[in-house]
Amino acid sequence: MSEGRLESLAKLSKILQEKGEVPSGLWAEAGLKVGSRQKDVEAAIKAEKKSKSAAIKRTEEELERAAQAEEARKLGVKVEELQDKMSAMEKEFDINNKKAREEERRAGRSKKEKQREADYGEYDMDTEHV
Repeated sequence: MSEGRLESLAKLSKILQEKGEVPSGLWAEAGLKVGSRQKDVEAAIKAEKKSKSAAIKRTEEELERAAQAEEARKLGVKVEELQDKMSAMEKEFDINNKKAREEERRAGRSKKEKQREADYGEYDMDTEHV
């Protein structure tokens, strides 16, 4: 239903944009009142895409929870304990990479400063007069 409605809304939007004649069946297929504005059609398209995206996100979260529950069952621990352990591992990983990230930022700052100086013409402007 959702895919068909989205397609019919897209067709309807294109026809309205070209200021063409809209078949009466297309209004019903799109689920809108006859004679709706282009703005209303675009809002319906946006709402349809948003609801579709939310449904996909919900199913992904459910699958992830089921996978975590299965893994917790295999390990013989509660799901909450498994989540705590995983978040602790992620935090430890972030701490271990902190020094490398700081070094990368420091190098980026010095590169940016050299580029700024070169852009202003302040870099290598010293000349030796004989």
